[in-house]
This record gives sequence, C-alpha cells and structure tokens, in this order.
Amino acid sequence: MSIGKNFEIDFAKQLREQLQDEIVIQRLYDNMSKLALHYPSDYILFTQYGSYYIECKATKNKSFYFSGFAQHQIDEMKQICENKANVECYVVIFFYEKGVTKAFNMNYIVKLIESGEKKVSYDDEVCIELQGKKKRLYFEYNMKKFVEDLNKH
Repeated sequence: MSIGKNFEIDFAKQLREQLQDEIVIQRLYDNMSKLALHYPSDYILFTQYGSYYIECKATKNKSFYFSGFAQHQIDEMKQICENKANVECYVVIFFYEKGVTKAFNMNYIVKLIESGEKKVSYDDEVCIELQGKKKRLYFEYNMKKFVEDLNKH
C-alpha cells in the first residue's frame, strides 16, 4: 500500500481512537472506475463545532502540486465551501520528507489556483499545522488539538 493511502487510513483511525465519543468520521470510498461516483474528499468529519470534508494527501516533496487533485474535487469542494452551511473543506497534506503535516482550507487552495499558483509548500503558514509525535515514518497526532484548531481557523 502507498504512503498516501496508509496516511489516509491512519489519519482517520487516529481521529476515531482519540475522539471516539466526540466525533463521527464517515469514509467516502473512492473507486477508480470510470462509472463510479466521484466524491470530493476522503472523509466527512462531524464535530460539535461543525462538519468538515477532509481530503488526505502525502508527498515526499517540499511542495504539493495541485495537479494531485482531480478537477471534480476542486470544483465540488469549492461549491461546498460557498454554501455557507457551516461546512468547511480541508486538505491535510503529509510532507513526509520534511516531517510536517498541515491542513489547508480549500478556500485558500482555490485562491492560490485562481491566482495561477501550481502548488502549496510545507512552509506555508496559512494553515493548521498538526502537532504529533513521530513514529518511524508516520506521526501520532494530537487529534483533539486538531479538531479544536479547525473550529478556530
């Protein structure tokens, strides 16, 4: 299994284990078939603060290139964020060579794309940086702090 897929699975597992009585996280299964439904993200996270579409990505590079998104993900998350229904969309990117994980609001990503940018960097500060303890390649994150930071951001 790829680093990205492992990160995606582990991220949700940690949310469930650390916040089992405080959140609901629903997996949106992706299917690579041309006939499959196309979901905007990997998960929907429901908290006491609101609902969040969460797309998990991983890269060994110091930047994540927007070509790593399917166009429908950008379009659908942009539309969701514009609805103002107390729903936000985030892209959580694990920059594994740098040992950094950051959550970027999709509104910010869309602004970058619309301004002609092709990528977002690990040292970008317009985000939520996830705090955690390194365990070999992956991290054990403080998910309570992450969810609280989602509410503040």
